[in-house]
Amino acid sequence: MSDKLSGRMLRVVVGTALLVPAALALGATPAFPGPSQETLARIAKASEQPTPKTASGTADFSGHWAPAQRFVLPILAAGKVVTDDGRTTAPIAAPESQEQQFNKTGIAFRLANPGMRPEYKAEYAAKARSNFERANLLDPSFSCQPLGVPRMGAPTEIVQTASAVYFLYQTRNIYRVVPIDGRPHNPDAERMPMGDSIGRIEGDTLIVDVTNLPDNDETWLDMDGSFHSKDTHVIERFTRKGNVLTYAVTMEDPYFVRPFTPRPVTLLRSNATEHASEDYACIERDRPHMVTTERH
Repeated sequence: MSDKLSGRMLRVVVGTALLVPAALALGATPAFPGPSQETLARIAKASEQPTPKTASGTADFSGHWAPAQRFVLPILAAGKVVTDDGRTTAPIAAPESQEQQFNKTGIAFRLANPGMRPEYKAEYAAKARSNFERANLLDPSFSCQPLGVPRMGAPTEIVQTASAVYFLYQTRNIYRVVPIDGRPHNPDAERMPMGDSIGRIEGDTLIVDVTNLPDNDETWLDMDGSFHSKDTHVIERFTRKGNVLTYAVTMEDPYFVRPFTPRPVTLLRSNATEHASEDYACIERDRPHMVTTERH
């Protein structure tokens, strides 16, 4: 068995909002509800803790971070779904469990709500649709390719020094080293699934600028076939308030009609004894047995 289950969990977390979207304040019906009252209380309590600071006075992002809530059910309101920007309304049944994110229910729900994925220019739309429909056959991660940035999501553990931050990911034993010493992007860096990252800290926010991603289909942006060009530009923002970390991503690409920002993810700091654990190596054994369009 491959490590798709752990990767699957990660992808669910990346696509699930734990912050009440702005559209809710405008009276729109969000595709996903906000977190439960219990989760909101945990987030509020954690945010009231003092934010650790470095010697320079900026936030210290070190620690083991876990999603405040593993899964938020996308409950329909009045039998309809409205994306955050109001572009789409569809009477499609929503998934009722985490597992349904990967079967026909979840696939139909996401297909009916294109606002959950980047919007492609007309000349790339056919490929985006084909990738979506054939994702179980084409998804590079199903062949043990790296998830890449930003699909890999927020790190499990962050270690911060004066010159760099180190991101440790529990899934597939991945790590990233992000310099925060003011250096520019490396013009000679090889194109890699995790790109070339440089960072800076502004107060309580760590901003990571990512370029130099692969110029082929080696990585996707999500599990639904969202592809990218070699000119993709990703900005990751980590904002710490007490023991709460908000992870937000913005993607720009010449293939897109406009920049795309998935829903932010809220994470809570675990106790000091928690650390990222090792994962099994990915060994592909499932693909020859795939016979449906469901995300196995």
